[in-house]
Amino acid sequence: MQGGVYRIRIQGHTDNEYHPHVVILDCEHECVMVPGFSSGGYDLEQRLKILEGMQLPRDVVAVELDNAKHVQWKSGWTGNRCQWFVWRCQPPISKKVINASDLIGKMDADGIRQILLCMWRLGQQRFGFFSKNRLRRIKGELAGLGTNV
Repeated sequence: MQGGVYRIRIQGHTDNEYHPHVVILDCEHECVMVPGFSSGGYDLEQRLKILEGMQLPRDVVAVELDNAKHVQWKSGWTGNRCQWFVWRCQPPISKKVINASDLIGKMDADGIRQILLCMWRLGQQRFGFFSKNRLRRIKGELAGLGTNV
């Protein structure tokens, strides 16, 4: 399931619109997913500015990727520059919700690695954002992708 990009609604965000979410950590009954937003969007930029004001730089809370390069899209979808917003990856999403959602693409290993690195930086800078077990899992996934932290 890791790397799968699904179309899932975001509660409380612009009329509960659908956004792509990528599975980063596949756990037994749930997955840690990161939502993606088109780069440069007004709402996203406002949130990033607020977080920067809280001493959380962009590279700690989000990863900008060219989805045309990092995601193999299913029919009808195209890639664009996207901010994968790690700050909004909590809480994990049930596999029941994921399995009932549309699979719209598959992210490559480099894209997953870049998002995991962002999660690692956030966990190091914002103590308690992720549990110790989750940080160990992130570190293990990064090692499996050839990146030691």
